[in-house]
Amino acid sequence: MPNQELFSEELSQINHLILSKYQENFKKDSMVNKASLYALSAGGKRVRPMLFALLLEAYDIDYTDYAEVFTALEMVHTYSLVHDDLPAMDDDDMRRGQPSTHKQFDEATAILAGDALLTDAFYLLSKANVSDEKKTMLFKILSLAAGSNGMVYGQDLDIANDKEERIDMKRIELTYYYKTSLMIEASLAMAACILGIDLDSIIKLGTLLGQAFQIQDDILEYTKSSEQLGKSNESDIKNDKNTLTKLIGLDHSQLLIHQYFDQIDAIIDQLHLHGSKLNLYILYLANREK
Repeated sequence: MPNQELFSEELSQINHLILSKYQENFKKDSMVNKASLYALSAGGKRVRPMLFALLLEAYDIDYTDYAEVFTALEMVHTYSLVHDDLPAMDDDDMRRGQPSTHKQFDEATAILAGDALLTDAFYLLSKANVSDEKKTMLFKILSLAAGSNGMVYGQDLDIANDKEERIDMKRIELTYYYKTSLMIEASLAMAACILGIDLDSIIKLGTLLGQAFQIQDDILEYTKSSEQLGKSNESDIKNDKNTLTKLIGLDHSQLLIHQYFDQIDAIIDQLHLHGSKLNLYILYLANREK
């Protein structure tokens, strides 16, 4: 199975470009800017920028020409993590192997840093090296995926779910779709927009991958330590969250992941992407340990 080393060149280049694009464009000497950069600099898997970059690479397009786009993607994702870790949300003290932003700074600064990362992402996206028509489409894709019709709605469902004594699988899968799948869809759809290829299969790929990815997160919280994950593995259990793994158990969750990846493989075949680095990266995600 592919391991992370296979993608180390892309990951290193993406990390460098994310930080350099941020620092070039946001220079205010403020605590909020320090906190934003702290959260963005923590690294992580960079799944969304990697999916964006590897889809472009599969069509022989230099993804580094679109650094503003994948940096905006990661800024939106990072904002969501900063806010998700807050005491009013999941109340997590660790993220990506270091103290959460609100623990390193304070709650007010973390809230403002999240606000800044989200807003500044769209300013950076406005500078993307694409036509005005494609830029409008990129704005539409990202704002829909992140806002009250997307990830924010998913977080709202997640909070509501925890107030219910019983919840069914359909409701949890709907929550995962909005909370996780839509931003993964957006990463691939934004690359497809730049490429000018059909979006339908790409969006379906993102939907399936997002569902599988979130279920894996559930499983890892039950089976790995905080040190192995680089983040707290206690918040879901501590908060008695209604996750899919809690509902159907570890074995059935693993089986469902395999079913998702069988469908993903069929779409990869349909798109003639077998053997591409994107294909290998998705296989790596299927077997990730954190």
